[in-house]
Amino acid sequence: MSIQYHGMNKDLELTIDIVNLVCTFIFLTEMILKLIAFKLRGYLKSRWNIFDGIVVIISLIDTVFTLSNFIDNTGTSVLRSFRLVRILKLAKSWSTMSSLLATIGQSLGALVNLSVILAIIIYIFAVVGMQLFGSSYTPDKFDGEIPGGGSRTSGIRFC
Repeated sequence: MSIQYHGMNKDLELTIDIVNLVCTFIFLTEMILKLIAFKLRGYLKSRWNIFDGIVVIISLIDTVFTLSNFIDNTGTSVLRSFRLVRILKLAKSWSTMSSLLATIGQSLGALVNLSVILAIIIYIFAVVGMQLFGSSYTPDKFDGEIPGGGSRTSGIRFC
């Protein structure tokens, strides 16, 4: 999924496409077998099955777009990254991974607060910097042109 690069060998590109098709076929077969075994109502009772179904549908869309050359292959390769989220299924059976994901989820709220405080501090330092150095940052100090191509408007520099 992340092995693609500019100027890639055609044989490697063909191998990656074949592996992509095989993985899509395996995921589709798994979904069909679960639908046959559980029927639609039983299949939709599990959130993991719904998630897997969405990943399979996205993979099928990616495959159709790639094979039909409807859209450039690089644009749909983003859809392949959704397969990586299937690793979250491991959290169900792997207790260490489950506790790690729970800890990350709990810390996201504090991370938002910290980001807001950081943005306020950056804004305060920008205002203080403009107050201290704004008057000396004029075109005549820089041979008629302010570095960065910005203009000055009432004490605030816009880029």
